[in-house]
Amino acid sequence: MNPNFIRISLLLLTTDLCFGNIIDVRVYGTHGKNTTFTTTIKPTSDPFFSVSWAVNGSFIITSTISNTIVEPKYADRTTLFRETGSLELRNLTNEDSGEYTVHIIPASGQLISGAAVLEVQPKIPTPTVTCPPSTEGMSEVTFLCDDGDTSNAKQWTRDGQPLLPSDRIAFLENNRILMLKGVNRTDTAEYRCNVSNLSDHEVGTCQLTVYYGPDTPTVQQHPNPAVEEERLTLSCASDSLPPAAFTWEFQRRPLVPGPQHVIAELDEDHLGNYTCTARNDLTGLVVSTVHTLNGSGVPASGPMSLIMVLTLVGLFQQ
Repeated sequence: MNPNFIRISLLLLTTDLCFGNIIDVRVYGTHGKNTTFTTTIKPTSDPFFSVSWAVNGSFIITSTISNTIVEPKYADRTTLFRETGSLELRNLTNEDSGEYTVHIIPASGQLISGAAVLEVQPKIPTPTVTCPPSTEGMSEVTFLCDDGDTSNAKQWTRDGQPLLPSDRIAFLENNRILMLKGVNRTDTAEYRCNVSNLSDHEVGTCQLTVYYGPDTPTVQQHPNPAVEEERLTLSCASDSLPPAAFTWEFQRRPLVPGPQHVIAELDEDHLGNYTCTARNDLTGLVVSTVHTLNGSGVPASGPMSLIMVLTLVGLFQQ
């Protein structure tokens, strides 16, 4: 082997990948993007006498101290860095695939050569990811990642974290399909399909929203305990997506709908069972709870208070 034959490293700027020694090693570029062949030569104070590049034996560019000649079809696609002999090739096409050779004659006059094989890969289009509507309790939900090429590698993430097979997660068709089993509200997240080949990558996203509820409502009473002849508010709440709609009943009689029921001035006629019902029209679920408003501290509508009535009844029973 010629002792002056050095190896050349290839830097793919578009992917931030750096390949080491590349004689007879296949490297990859992306259609429509740029590649820089970067030599391992360090700049010196004496300029090279000449630098020339060729692909598959066909001339690309030759530069001497006094002149530079470029093949016309490369005129607006190449930049030669004479201080190192590196070559940038822009807007790659399939025809750019091949063996690239460089010959450098430094001031010392000893020929330095190197070679690299470039394969241009197709650019990956932005993949589409199906994002099906989901409700809690569904047996499964399926995501489909489509980039038009089943040979490209596909990896899935959830909120930026890699997804791995488990009792709830399955991958089908070489990761083209993600199946999520036993859907619940905590599955709401951003799911990404990361598609890559040997030189390019793209990402498709799906913001999954899992609809759920309503959960069993809770009723808060204010004030508690109730105060006679004062304003009282019953507030009903339920965890639900989308938010639940609320209705009220008092002793089975419908009241004004809404999350709150307000009694302007409390008396004995307001005592009894209040039913709050939460409804989610998207999930189709309806759940109710009963709140009992009792009579401690509340006057009767007649001359005797409720406490007095209860006391008298207790005396007669003794």
